[in-house]
Amino acid sequence: MLRYRAIAAMLLVLPLAACTSLTVAQPTNGQQICGTVSAVVSWSSDLQGSLLVLRDGNNVSQQFNIDSANRKATAALDMPEGSHSLNASGSFSCWYCGGSASALSASSNFTTYCKKK
Repeated sequence: MLRYRAIAAMLLVLPLAACTSLTVAQPTNGQQICGTVSAVVSWSSDLQGSLLVLRDGNNVSQQFNIDSANRKATAALDMPEGSHSLNASGSFSCWYCGGSASALSASSNFTTYCKKK
């Protein structure tokens, strides 16, 4: 009986762990890029409000095209050579949070090493 309860508890908890997520899908952490950076931010539940994206601490949210139906945002970012960070944050619907939104953030650190000609 105890074994069945443990299995039932795991089956209930596992879906919650992956229920709401935010990811900087591109560029990946540690990636080295030559040229324009194709940035992709994706999420797993409905975006509530706006998505904030910072490149090296500067707001570049307006450069992103939001595709709410496919739960992703994309942008082509030109930037100088060197080390960079891309940080995304927002509020997302959360059915297991009592109807409230869940604030999430994600980041990626990457390097650009040549300019596109």
